[in-house]
Amino acid sequence: MSQGSVFSTYSGAARQNEFQRQILESQGYRKTRVTTVGRITLMRNPFRFFIDLMRQPIWIPVWVLMLIIVNVASVGFWDEPLAKVIFVTFMLSVILMMGLYSWFGFEKILGMGHILWIPLLVYVLMEIPTARDPFKGYLIILSISLIIALLFDIVDVWKYFTNRKDTDES
Repeated sequence: MSQGSVFSTYSGAARQNEFQRQILESQGYRKTRVTTVGRITLMRNPFRFFIDLMRQPIWIPVWVLMLIIVNVASVGFWDEPLAKVIFVTFMLSVILMMGLYSWFGFEKILGMGHILWIPLLVYVLMEIPTARDPFKGYLIILSISLIIALLFDIVDVWKYFTNRKDTDES
């Protein structure tokens, strides 16, 4: 084989990898350590989360919107120290969720993004008896929302790891 043909084969592979990279980047992936195309690795753009969210059955984006509203409503009680804890915990969960989405995509593992809601829920439930209205009513609504969300998350994460284990064993 001549040196020219080796170079041609390498250039063709490089062009193909570059083309694949351009396609993936146009679909919201960016350079990092997740999806390997040749020697290039890509990760999803976290802002595409909302595009993928809108592709789900309608009740899912509605549920997510409701969770956002309930959590952000804590700003209306900003004079309460617990309201600040709720808001900060929500923002940290959003960051964690976007990180998980970037690595795994729109998968059931996203439920792990709400892991911080478990200690938050315990703290909120302990504070409800001493809270004054209307903050008390807000905490009750938030608690119910967190319980429902965490139940969905537990099922989703369980399914994710169970399916993954089944796939790894095959």
